[in-house]
Amino acid sequence: MGYNATTLQQVAVWNATPNGAQGAFGKAGVPGPRQPGNLWLMIANGTFDVNTGGSDYGDSIVKLPFTNPGLKAINYFTLFNQLQLSNSDQDLGSGGIMLLPPQNAPVPPLATGAGKGGTTYLVNRNHPGHFHPGNDKHCSIHSSRRRHRLAQQQLLHARVLARNVYFIGNLDVVRQCPISGGHL
Repeated sequence: MGYNATTLQQVAVWNATPNGAQGAFGKAGVPGPRQPGNLWLMIANGTFDVNTGGSDYGDSIVKLPFTNPGLKAINYFTLFNQLQLSNSDQDLGSGGIMLLPPQNAPVPPLATGAGKGGTTYLVNRNHPGHFHPGNDKHCSIHSSRRRHRLAQQQLLHARVLARNVYFIGNLDVVRQCPISGGHL
């Protein structure tokens, strides 16, 4: 939901799974500081059918620009094994999403996030990749996702400081991942 900062009137509503089930927001979303007017969300669990003409974005990273009126998804990334992860409660969205600071050209703007499976994903914000059945290898390595396993399952927090991303999972130690050339 979105509200006018002055009047507090509701100006937008977006439902991640309007024709499905579940579709929670684990750690909410973040406004895009380098892309004014955009909201990035990481959705946990839920029905996913946008790849077949539906409107449900379960277990996805979604870009929503604020339009008048409301919010409308214009781009997304969904794991190839979304259904398996959702059915086993190993969903993507438990850790939230973090927009990374700009890097030197030609590295595109990036976002990172993780879920209960302990895998982190690095996503190109210009071209997140949509959904491809069978695997997540459809993007080149510098502009798609790199994975780092966390020792325990649920990612609790991610922070960036001095060209490093720090992740911490449930019952785990803080993990440092340097950002360089579009890779973690």
